Amino acid sequence: MNAALMASAEAKLTGKMTVCTATSGSGITVLLNGLVDAWQDKAPVFAITGQVERTQIGTGTAQDINQQQLIAPLA
Repeated sequence: MNAALMASAEAKLTGKMTVCTATSGSGITVLLNGLVDAWQDKAPVFAITGQVERTQIGTGTAQDINQQQLIAPLA
């Protein structure tokens, strides 16, 4: 969670794009607060997240989250 909030703050202060990263699955969910903060203030933040193996996407396996659907309102 702190990574996205820090990236949002830096983008607001510098006006430059910043980057934050997270692991697959629930990793993107902990970025949401910071990404929403950046989105509301139009601060440019680039989030890089992991993903489960392609063959595991949509199977309900551990760490499988539809990241595109989750982040769509902000992207």
